[in-house]
Amino acid sequence: MSNITYTFGNTVRTTERHTAEITAFPTKKILGSGKKKGTASTAEPIRDLETLKAMRRFFLDEAGKTENKSKKIAALRNHLLFVVGLNFGLRISDILSLTWKDLQSDKLIIREKKTGKFNTRFLTDDIKQALEKYKSVLTEYNIDPLPEEKVFDMTKQNVIKTLKRAAVKCNFTENIGTHTMRKTFAYWYLMNHKNDSRAATVLQAMFNHSDGKITMKYAGITEDENKAVFENMGNFYINVDNGTVQVCDDKITVSYSCIAELLRYAYTLGKETTDFNTDVDNLETLKSMLSDLQI
Repeated sequence: MSNITYTFGNTVRTTERHTAEITAFPTKKILGSGKKKGTASTAEPIRDLETLKAMRRFFLDEAGKTENKSKKIAALRNHLLFVVGLNFGLRISDILSLTWKDLQSDKLIIREKKTGKFNTRFLTDDIKQALEKYKSVLTEYNIDPLPEEKVFDMTKQNVIKTLKRAAVKCNFTENIGTHTMRKTFAYWYLMNHKNDSRAATVLQAMFNHSDGKITMKYAGITEDENKAVFENMGNFYINVDNGTVQVCDDKITVSYSCIAELLRYAYTLGKETTDFNTDVDNLETLKSMLSDLQI
């Protein structure tokens, strides 16, 4: 092994070169997080409907199994937080800043802590049901929070620990974190609006991502449309619990020759001069041909 010669000020020094020893440590799986120790993790949405249903039931089941006052209150609080996260699609910092006064109205305007931008959210029936359950248990134990009090007496670390515990019990093996609720909102909104060309734009504006407000103005999204989004998502989660959810998927797969035949037939009919009844018959024929193409 050769020596190394270097200059330090006016002095020339020589030192012996040593080979560095590198010890490899095996990575360890962290239960419920889906990540490996020492690696960065990105929270994933809950893509599986059965897992989503199980996670939504988890805290309710915990509340139903205990007679302990503190545990029952905590379980129904956790259920409300999870439902709010799934319905609002907010960052956890904004969820934890919600007060009881904020949840007294059907509509609330939130100034996001991270961006400083204002955002509008609407209380869905799904949130109202979870809120009623939490209020009931507080009333049962003579707890009457003030309007200015925070709804969730939790830190971000508490939330992460709570979500990981639910993930383990519900066999959710992906990385889970506070962004899981926000990403689940986004994932299922887009899954339920596959054929809506504006869905991604609506979501971008709603999440206040870069140029979100410009996107909203450009797309012409009204408050009614915005409200309909939240009502739709609230009903979707209720249907998940009831086992009656239906995800929109009406795509068809056809060959080029079939499309060519359909277009040729439509063009031929368009050139003909026909009466109203014949037009209706021709239209029904075209619809039938299109239906036959579906796989």
